[in-house]
Amino acid sequence: MSLENEHILLLLDSHASRADPSIWREFQKQQVDVLTFVPHSTHLCQPLDRGVFAVFKSEMTNRFEAPSSSSSSSKRAAISDVLPQAIRTALSPSVIQKTFVCSGVLHNSSGPVLLKLHESSIDPLPSRRKRFNFYGKVITDENLLEKWENHLKMNIERKNEMDEKEKDEVKTVVDDKKKIKRRFLHVKNDDSDEEKKDNALNRAEGKRKVIRRINTDFVNFLLCRFLNFSHFIFLGQNKEKGSR
Repeated sequence: MSLENEHILLLLDSHASRADPSIWREFQKQQVDVLTFVPHSTHLCQPLDRGVFAVFKSEMTNRFEAPSSSSSSSKRAAISDVLPQAIRTALSPSVIQKTFVCSGVLHNSSGPVLLKLHESSIDPLPSRRKRFNFYGKVITDENLLEKWENHLKMNIERKNEMDEKEKDEVKTVVDDKKKIKRRFLHVKNDDSDEEKKDNALNRAEGKRKVIRRINTDFVNFLLCRFLNFSHFIFLGQNKEKGSR
């Protein structure tokens, strides 16, 4: 029997690491159908958990007998005695078939399995999350992959728009700061110009006062000299009259 055109079914949990549609595109090309479980439902839907692992644990528990010696080597020997039979029982065809029946993978399973799951655990997408809902679906389906890729593109575009908006806001804030700084410097320059004018006026007034004081002193000096000279002449004239 040729399996060249046959599809393979792969069952996976819904871990966040699965959220990459490009990976499942490759699986689709290889004709592998990937089905994810609803979150928190692997104990009901995962075949190994429902059948093989459960039977293996049960067989090991029932067949194992604690050795009289408490040494680790005695315990390992007791485990190795019952291990082969437990593995054979757990991997028997009947157990494997029952495993897929109990997990709801086969059509002849007894009733919907997810009805046993609590409603609060089956909600895959809380409102606070913005992830694409790929839980409990065939994620290699073409329609789902297209929606998934479009969802990622929209998220990228939205993120770019938000980044551009943040850049514009930052640029606006920087421009406002520059404007405020220029206004401050302009006011400061105006103040400095007024101070320069006041200083120049004060210096001019000081010079005028100095010149006025010098002029006053010079006039007083000339006046004193003139008075002295006049007094000297007056005395000389009196002496001449007295001699006559």
